[in-house]
Amino acid sequence: MKVYNEADVIKDLKRGSGEAFEIIYNRYVGKLYNFMLGITRGDEYMSEEMVQTAFIRLWETRERIDTGKSLISYLATIAKNTLYNKYKRQTVELIYREMVLREETEIDHTTEQQVEGEWLKRSLDDLIDQMPPGRKNIYKLSRQQEMSTKEIAEKLGISVSTVETQLSLATKYMKNELLKHRDKLIFIALLFTLFF
Repeated sequence: MKVYNEADVIKDLKRGSGEAFEIIYNRYVGKLYNFMLGITRGDEYMSEEMVQTAFIRLWETRERIDTGKSLISYLATIAKNTLYNKYKRQTVELIYREMVLREETEIDHTTEQQVEGEWLKRSLDDLIDQMPPGRKNIYKLSRQQEMSTKEIAEKLGISVSTVETQLSLATKYMKNELLKHRDKLIFIALLFTLFF
């Protein structure tokens, strides 16, 4: 029986190997699913959706995967970020739909999407702008330009570990702020439903 070597499997995956992808999928799908079950508080459908999304994203970004990083951590990060974005969008949709119902206004679907998109972008940009300049720059290069930690380190002339530390701090900050923001939005939506 061949011993699993993650670095070798990642190298094969980066070359487009379907077999490598299948090996990774079979090895981590259960762990990732159980991890997401904990985050979603037992929501099996949502957990399964996030796991599938994470593996699709893994395949789409395979050429940029850092062979020195843990694959399960990479997959977990994708799944968590996708989940938070989905929760955030659902919250915005809830508030927006309540407003539409109360105002009894006929709004074009395209206009609705534009309003939601602009609102989300402004909210995220505001949060990113509150970060220290260096951290903000690293976060934007990672999330908006989808650069790897190694590429960012080379571009900015700093160590990979510095990039990883700053990304970890930035990600933790964004998650905490978005969760706080989400709770606030749900509260506003409930007030709107009760009193208007």
